[in-house]
Amino acid sequence: MPSLTPYQFQGLQTAGIVTLILHLVLIAILCTLTLIRFVLHPRMIKHSFVNPPEPFFDPFWLSTATSIICMERFSVSHTGPWLVVTIHMLFWMYAAGTLIFTTAIWVVLSSKSPIELLEMNPAMFLMIYNTMLTGTIASSIARSQPPLQRLAIIVAGITY
Repeated sequence: MPSLTPYQFQGLQTAGIVTLILHLVLIAILCTLTLIRFVLHPRMIKHSFVNPPEPFFDPFWLSTATSIICMERFSVSHTGPWLVVTIHMLFWMYAAGTLIFTTAIWVVLSSKSPIELLEMNPAMFLMIYNTMLTGTIASSIARSQPPLQRLAIIVAGITY
């Protein structure tokens, strides 16, 4: 992370902010394209959640985690207190979303396409990685949160 390097200069912060904005624009474009895919081909929704290996690697959650962390690193010092509240809400939405998504995918995969123990591969455990990133986000954003919210975020981060 450029924001953690020991020798800082203004260009480094500017590069981080530009990268964050580009990252957010790319996420918006890719989410829109995915939504268009599901609108044009509604049967693909079920296919993408039931047939391996598509549900095993979901870059949306990784991109969302990166966005939340970068928003804290590069934007909190340049904006008002509204961003701290926004990051707090995004953290809890991410925590709930990944927990629900990971649990639902495991339930759907085990009921719709029974997998034997010997057929399991390491890619299946990438789904759990999204939920584990909740702890990483918590450790990154805790310092900018008010004390009461900070404690809840730290406890959730340790729990995840």
